[in-house]
Amino acid sequence: MNEPPNPSSDIGFMNKGRLENLSDGLFAIILTLLVLELRVPELGEGGSPEALATQLLAMVPKFLSWANSFFTVAVIWLNHHRFFKMLRVVDHGVFWWNVFLLFWVSLIPFPTALMGDYLQNPLAVSFYGVVMACQGLTWTVGRWYLQGHTSLFHDHVSLKDFRTGTWFTILFGPIAYGGAAALAWVHPYLAVAFYLGIAGYFMLPHSTKNA
Repeated sequence: MNEPPNPSSDIGFMNKGRLENLSDGLFAIILTLLVLELRVPELGEGGSPEALATQLLAMVPKFLSWANSFFTVAVIWLNHHRFFKMLRVVDHGVFWWNVFLLFWVSLIPFPTALMGDYLQNPLAVSFYGVVMACQGLTWTVGRWYLQGHTSLFHDHVSLKDFRTGTWFTILFGPIAYGGAAALAWVHPYLAVAFYLGIAGYFMLPHSTKNA
């Protein structure tokens, strides 16, 4: 594998650590924004335990939506970490790919809140899937880019495994989330179950082997 130029001597390359630090900071902010949607119910003075229990039960959809997105973003961060671990240096294309990925990830709190407030509304549930499908498609585009710029990889990276991982990224990214978004119009809860299933799959150790 041909080694890329030293990043300090070529304007086309940049410091990988700075890009990872920027990304980590944004991931932390996104996770914080997600939990801020869980607001304490307003009962007024002297609210009874029964009234509070009713309000908490009404918040179950928001808890469900938050938990799904929280673990999903955690998985995205893990994939992002392993993705950059394979690279010895990043170039202009990888930088802008990362920016577009963070664009879609930073949008996740909005459809999460929308789905939590309107879990029975097919458009709200479908919109979440569309955003996640776009996020997944961005991963695929990044992997395609790197397959054409293999000099950015460390020598130990298996290109065969990387290409195999790309197919899994397509299957469990834009295809799976796009299908779930369409399923929301059949019944919103079916789509939600699909979203939870996708997040659960990526929590398994082997799911990010070829990330």
